[in-house]
Amino acid sequence: MQTHAPRADCNTASRRSSLRLLVLASLLPLLVACGGGDPLGLYTSVWINTLDAPSERNRGETITVEATAGYFGEISGGDLRWDLNQISGNSISDLTSEVDDNNRHVRFRFTAPDGQGGLLLEIRVRARHFADTRRFTIRIRD
Repeated sequence: MQTHAPRADCNTASRRSSLRLLVLASLLPLLVACGGGDPLGLYTSVWINTLDAPSERNRGETITVEATAGYFGEISGGDLRWDLNQISGNSISDLTSEVDDNNRHVRFRFTAPDGQGGLLLEIRVRARHFADTRRFTIRIRD
């Protein structure tokens, strides 16, 4: 029967480090509640909640893309800004946008380009120095 010398548990240091991080993370809400504020934006975020875009359309057709944003923390609806950028494909035209629901909802409309192929588009919502982006493709048919 072999006997092994006792050895230190390799995970002990890792567990201690994880425990320290957990304790520090649990103390952060107390700091915020006591007037420490949210200087790092830890409890502030903005994201694209829904995106509704067609997968394909005919050339020259009007295309509608709609999106809604979610946010919390030190952001209000008035802080939200929306952009739609074309990454690749034939150029779109007549781009318009409408926002409602205190800027939480956006509706972009544009005319599909002549010619077939794919459009790669990017929608972005920004609020202060926070942002979220989604890319999507629309196939253009003849």
